[in-house]
Amino acid sequence: EKKSVEVKGKSTVEYWMTFSSGYKAILRNRGTFLFVQRAGFKTLNNQDISFESSNEWNKKWVLCPAVLGSDGSGIVTSAISILDGTNQKIIKRWLREYDLSLKKFAEYTR
Repeated sequence: EKKSVEVKGKSTVEYWMTFSSGYKAILRNRGTFLFVQRAGFKTLNNQDISFESSNEWNKKWVLCPAVLGSDGSGIVTSAISILDGTNQKIIKRWLREYDLSLKKFAEYTR
């Protein structure tokens, strides 16, 4: 699904993608970066993700860090610079790694 939105006063296009893991995420172009994020992760008991848990995750998954949303859910993010150029192979690999991180974060929070 594709739609045009305004982010911080600038028009951008965002895409909702469904990954092989079954998770959906938003892909946006922000200037010289492609940015992807998936929000809404909770624990098995539908509890908020703790700050400590998020920090532990970020020590191992530097390229796909988790941040805490204002509602206490975990948000897994990633970005790739397109400033020096890229190609389809590089983007696909980046998105595969992101998909893997979504699966691993879901397991980690359970």
